[in-house]
Amino acid sequence: MHPAAYDPLDPVVRQDPYPYYARLRREAPVYQVPGGGLWAISRHEDVLAVLRSPERFSSAAMADAVRRPIDLAPEGDRAGAPGVGAAAIIGSDPPAHTRLRSIVSRVFTPRRIAALEPRVRDIARQLLARFIPRGECDLVAEYTVPLPVAVIAELLGIDPERQTDFKRWSDAAMRAVFDSPEPEEAEAIGQSLGEMNSYYDEVIAARRSRPSDDLIGTLLRAESVDGALTADEVKIFTFTLLVAGNVTTTHLIANAVLALLEHPAELEKVQRTPALIQSMVEEALRYDSPVQFLLRTATADIELAGVTIPRGAVVAPLVASANRDERTFPNADRFEVTRNPRDQLAFGHGIHICLGAALARLEARVAFEELLPRIRNPIRTTEDLNWTNVLTLRGPTALRLGFETTEERSACPSRATGILDNETLVRRFIESWSHLDAAELAAYFTEDGTYHNVPVAPVTGRANIEAMIRAVIAPWSETRWEIVTLLSAGNVVVAERIDRTRAGERSVELPIVGVFELEEGKIRAWRDYFDLGTYTQAMT
Repeated sequence: MHPAAYDPLDPVVRQDPYPYYARLRREAPVYQVPGGGLWAISRHEDVLAVLRSPERFSSAAMADAVRRPIDLAPEGDRAGAPGVGAAAIIGSDPPAHTRLRSIVSRVFTPRRIAALEPRVRDIARQLLARFIPRGECDLVAEYTVPLPVAVIAELLGIDPERQTDFKRWSDAAMRAVFDSPEPEEAEAIGQSLGEMNSYYDEVIAARRSRPSDDLIGTLLRAESVDGALTADEVKIFTFTLLVAGNVTTTHLIANAVLALLEHPAELEKVQRTPALIQSMVEEALRYDSPVQFLLRTATADIELAGVTIPRGAVVAPLVASANRDERTFPNADRFEVTRNPRDQLAFGHGIHICLGAALARLEARVAFEELLPRIRNPIRTTEDLNWTNVLTLRGPTALRLGFETTEERSACPSRATGILDNETLVRRFIESWSHLDAAELAAYFTEDGTYHNVPVAPVTGRANIEAMIRAVIAPWSETRWEIVTLLSAGNVVVAERIDRTRAGERSVELPIVGVFELEEGKIRAWRDYFDLGTYTQAMT
């Protein structure tokens, strides 16, 4: 096989690119693809150098790709599309990128992502309940697609009834961004993208008239309060998240399942020791990366690995090849769930490292913590695999499985089912108050849960609880809750604690006894008993 055989457009290459990557790494680590002008960078060291150097390798090529869908949209919809000057976070360079990243990263705080876990588990269980009893499924259509679609849709505040459209739009966007579809397909893609643009216009208008705490509402508040985001930038970011936030996670989970099926000894390890799931997810990202390569533009004539890349050339750092580089990963072609590869580049590196990486990891971990305990002896029921036709991505379009079912709901009761043991749940909840994040705290409650500061009236309903917590913590600058004793019996936990809270110059140290009633891994009712007079005197 000559390096010239590597062509990312070739269906044979796309079926299994890894032998081609290996040849490139050995013989042509910096290689110009014939006819296309694309420069492929295949070794880990060199890919890392490209990603670490935005001043030498601009994201202009990604900016061009992100704008391609606008060209396919019907002319009537282009007027409302983002203008040419609007920046996309994945297609911008400093200082524009620095400004955008600082704004949108407020949305993807670790606390906010962690608070999504209960809901991600709820969605995963609902999906599994539909096909596990049958003992067979198309895992892609029934699990790996709808799970991240539902999560991102909720994060964006998308109407659940539009989630089918949501998936259709994201698929169309990926084809438009990274491929050159034939005219007939291009017309259908354009129609889908026109619908998406119109829908986002409606959503943004609605959020402006009725502010909300979902992602779009949060970004719009940043725009109006800080003067930091334009309406076009809000639209482009949500478009980017729509695409990157569900398609790549779909492929991550599906590729990981394929790797486990092809390595039954590794599957057995993970099912026997669920604590390995997080490491397995990292190894799946390395072994068969959902994103195969990125795009950059050389800003000058640049020498890399002894080859000169001309100014203005489009460069493709092959992250999937870098993740199989034997110089960085011993036995790189082996899938080893205990490897926990910290140097894998599936989410990129440097200033453009994937903003949603924490969410993707959470979704994949939960997906396997919920799936693996419910099945035994899974097998593929069809031999052939069809891979996505999106140039930069890798993942099967369908994955038919047969399996034996098990009555065991979890191989790791304290975490894998999402139903934390009651004491752990209460400890985490109490610790989370130091974050001063009302949404995160309210997420611990059932939908119709109750929060009762016993000296005052109780509040019922998660939304009302969130509003109450937000009002309570509004004047606080800091709070730390120290557990003194913790006792549990059945679904009831009693926690004696000391609350140390500061609001500006005022502070209080307050002994409190909290009584928690738990249900299915959430707080059904919480009653706090304390001296309201002591609190009021100290804090007002």
